[in-house]
Amino acid sequence: AARAVEKFASEPGVIAVVGPPENEAARQAAKAAQAAQIPLLVPGPVDLSEGPRDFVFSEQRSDEREAVTLAAYAVKDLGISRLAIFYPDNAYGTAMMNAFREEAQRLGGKVRRVQAYRTDQTDFSVEIRKLAAFKTPRPPAKKKGADAAKPVPPPKLDFDALYIPDAFSRLRMILPQLTFHDVRGAQLLGTSLWYSPEGIRREAEFFEGAVLTAPFFAESDKPAVRDFADTIFGATGREPDYREALAFDTARMLAEALRDRNVKDRASLRDRFSKIEAFDGVTGWVSVSRTGQMQRKSFILKVEGKNIVDITPAY
Repeated sequence: AARAVEKFASEPGVIAVVGPPENEAARQAAKAAQAAQIPLLVPGPVDLSEGPRDFVFSEQRSDEREAVTLAAYAVKDLGISRLAIFYPDNAYGTAMMNAFREEAQRLGGKVRRVQAYRTDQTDFSVEIRKLAAFKTPRPPAKKKGADAAKPVPPPKLDFDALYIPDAFSRLRMILPQLTFHDVRGAQLLGTSLWYSPEGIRREAEFFEGAVLTAPFFAESDKPAVRDFADTIFGATGREPDYREALAFDTARMLAEALRDRNVKDRASLRDRFSKIEAFDGVTGWVSVSRTGQMQRKSFILKVEGKNIVDITPAY
């Protein structure tokens, strides 16, 4: 990858390079592009911890971005101030929990409870009761008459939304157990790992009203997304995936920058690209940070019956 970038950079007619998406190849390509001072647009994250990277433009890591987007939506748009997090005790779950909690608290929300569980569990009873702060009830005293027929009301939750950053395969075990333990009424919040349309339709009663994020939603009603999805479907017989959408947007951003009359060489292209603040792509609104990261706001989706609908705010 580094040698390919060096070869491109040696050709005066080449003003920029797109790719590669693989992490290590992208890192080596980025080093070579920075040394040769040719803009490199990578449809994926690049870890360059040392030295300048003003000629390297790459994706912000999407996982934590999703957590930040959903925390902001819950606190600002839904007006929820009391939240809880139920997460798998692995690298992904921990990173998502930290990103969600930090953003929610930054915006004034209160994360009342955080509870982890092991990834090899199938019974979540102990963790659910800790999450909900439910104490083990004492055996009920024997009552006579009308009092004996009165049901014991379930304990009240001290949070209004529950964020669970885990895969659909585990969610379909967790959600029925939440219902069984009377953890009801809280707004369910999830990640793109929840996105399984057929699975959600089968388990609709447990997912009803849930809000989740996605880096790309091929069924969106946005005209640009619809046109792109129709084109890919016509050529391949299937919906486009996120990486295809990312490549498409990267090429569109480059084409738009090249139409600027002030862009005449590699340095001016770099300057033009670094000023992107609100590019409307099929993957959402894109802005470029001072460190060259292409930041995208995730799609926000909601489960309504057996359908998944796009509720991403227009701002």
